[in-house]
Amino acid sequence: MQSLSQRYRTALVTGASTGLGRAFAEMLLAEGVEVWATSRDAQRLPMHDQLHPLALDLADGRSMEAFLRAMNPLFPEIDILINNAGNGVFGAFEEIEPNDIGEQLRVLLHGPIALCHQVYPHMITRGGGAIVNVASLARDFPLPFFSLYNAAKAGISNFSRSLQTECAGSGVCIIDFQPGDYRTSFNTSSKRPEEFGNERLTTAWESIDKHLQAAPLPAKAAKDLLHALQREKSGVVTSGDFFQAVVAPFLTRFSTWNLTERVMRAYYKL
Repeated sequence: MQSLSQRYRTALVTGASTGLGRAFAEMLLAEGVEVWATSRDAQRLPMHDQLHPLALDLADGRSMEAFLRAMNPLFPEIDILINNAGNGVFGAFEEIEPNDIGEQLRVLLHGPIALCHQVYPHMITRGGGAIVNVASLARDFPLPFFSLYNAAKAGISNFSRSLQTECAGSGVCIIDFQPGDYRTSFNTSSKRPEEFGNERLTTAWESIDKHLQAAPLPAKAAKDLLHALQREKSGVVTSGDFFQAVVAPFLTRFSTWNLTERVMRAYYKL
């Protein structure tokens, strides 16, 4: 199969210093694609002749404005946009700080949509390009006590599907990428209470962490995304271990929500 760089020359990847974002950036570089990569701390990004490190904190309005100004001349040239940056807020909804609500929506929903708005019109004009919005299997299988994260990921997933309908036949590819658990620093980077107020919170956190530790490495997600980009077709891509990527989506098609919820409670020992 031909190298990805024969179709796409440039890419912008957010949240590329660790986890899935880093794996995506490294995959693109290996395919010969020139990458502009972002992180809140640009010094944490990998060193490579074809990688341009950029600082971006999606939760900070001033950081976002500065980034948009700096990238404005380059947006028309971006062939692939991967909206990957993100974090989570763990806790009982009634105990979540009001500021956390806005921050989660800025990082996981508003920021990615704003970046899409910068590159999408140029892609439509030239009749080609790919946008990958990293949603989550949490769209259909909400993580316990990550209510804001679940809501935002469902939002970005449906935004992707809206664009898929709008741009059909244009040559632009929109991928709703839905990873399950991967062995990343998601838990350690998530905001959570210093002490859990009840046993259910403790059980849920320990269960989520256990699944993450046993999950596949991010390289598998990068491989799945590479195959999706090579197909040059819009669609939904699920990625993870066999149960999460294959069995779980099958379950949502042929079962009721009540059954799915019971399976989830058992999965997280709740």
